[in-house]
Amino acid sequence: MARFCRPLIVLSALLLLAALPRPAGAYGDPTVLTLAEAVDKALGRDALVRQARQSRDSARNALIQVRARTPRLSTSADTSSATGGSLDPESVITGTQYSSQSYSSNLEMPLGGGTSLSLYTAASSTTTNSSLRTGGGQSFTYASAAEGVGLSRPLSLFRNERVLTEGPRWAAETALQGAELALESARRAVIGDTLSYFFAAVRAQRQAQIAEASQREAEELLRIAGEKLKHGQLPEIDVMEAQVSADSARTTVRRQQSAAATALDALKNFLGMPLDQAVQVSHADAAALAPVSLGEDALVQQAFAQRLDLRQSALSIRSAELSLRQAKAQARPGVFISGGYSRSGQAPTIAESYRALINSGWYVGLSTTVSLTHREDRAAVNQAQSSLALAQQEAQLQKEAIRLEIRRLLREVQDTEANAALLAETVKRAEENLRIRQTQFEHGLVRPIDVMQTERQLEETRLSQAEAVVDHQLARANLSLAVGEVPNLRGGQS
Repeated sequence: MARFCRPLIVLSALLLLAALPRPAGAYGDPTVLTLAEAVDKALGRDALVRQARQSRDSARNALIQVRARTPRLSTSADTSSATGGSLDPESVITGTQYSSQSYSSNLEMPLGGGTSLSLYTAASSTTTNSSLRTGGGQSFTYASAAEGVGLSRPLSLFRNERVLTEGPRWAAETALQGAELALESARRAVIGDTLSYFFAAVRAQRQAQIAEASQREAEELLRIAGEKLKHGQLPEIDVMEAQVSADSARTTVRRQQSAAATALDALKNFLGMPLDQAVQVSHADAAALAPVSLGEDALVQQAFAQRLDLRQSALSIRSAELSLRQAKAQARPGVFISGGYSRSGQAPTIAESYRALINSGWYVGLSTTVSLTHREDRAAVNQAQSSLALAQQEAQLQKEAIRLEIRRLLREVQDTEANAALLAETVKRAEENLRIRQTQFEHGLVRPIDVMQTERQLEETRLSQAEAVVDHQLARANLSLAVGEVPNLRGGQS
């Protein structure tokens, strides 16, 4: 009975293990990876994208802080005491004790345009206690208090005050725009790298599949040659040649499979996937990619309008212009107009002084600020001018580089498109030649070596066509990135 139970237990365990869910890629079941999924994985793990996203958030918070007109409150409190003796021995006053307290607070509220409103209050109290030679003493207390409101605004008489007052906000807005463009540029750079790794894996995988198909054809030829040898229809030397061709096909398959595994490992390493995970890339070729409808000049103008790096250069120029305007404004004198209203009062105590604020007053005045460091100011202006000229020069050089890049990529798209179309027709002719050779071989009209040569030509043509198709799609995707667009990650046109 035990001999029969043990196999049943083993069989039940195997069935239970087979029923358990298996992770993707386990037991030789490969994970199918598309280009869109690869891009999502790359964007999710790229450190530069995360860093650019953090920089964007920091720039956004900095703009919020600059836009916020936060009131500034300052307070102070002082206490002092002293004792003094009489210098005149005939005086009836032998000594005097002094004590004083002072309090002040100022609330300044920015209103925009450099205008500020201030609310202030101040109070002080002084106590004097004098001792007499005859005994006893006299104590005197004096207190005062004041409160008022003030208004100050700069006047654009000699310099551009708005550049100084609104400049920090403009700079923060420009920094936020630059951070957003930097984030999108980082994302597109990751897309470009993913395209290179992914299409390299697609090319190697297709080459391995073509080599496997050629191996099957060589082995089928060897089988037919062996059958003919048995019936005396073919000499042994021809069979040996078919055997050599089959062995060569097996060697080619191993080499192509190794290249495909290496390309897949590079892709998995770039995407952060486990190297031991079985992966199969999947990308559908578009049935008919429409030719690029725009010419070189139109594509260049489109790139000038859409390229993120050119927009970043424009922001750099704008920032340099703002720095130059600020440097010129700070080197010139500034004029401010100010006015206010205040009330004050005196009483024996501070509290009574606040209740007796009866002395009112108005004031209006002009104040001027003049820089005494003319050489430093001139150096700051020259440095800002140099930075602006450098930013403009870099933008111009960048446009020339973009023009050359689009010219090269457009030529590459046209060449790969023509090669893919020509090789597609060549593959059809090679397949027809192979079919004819196989028919002739079955009827004894040609030798196996003739069929093997035709098979080898077909394999080389298929490899060339597969490479041309992948190169064409990669060139189209790179041209889309160069123009400033995001390529279609589902296959086909951008």
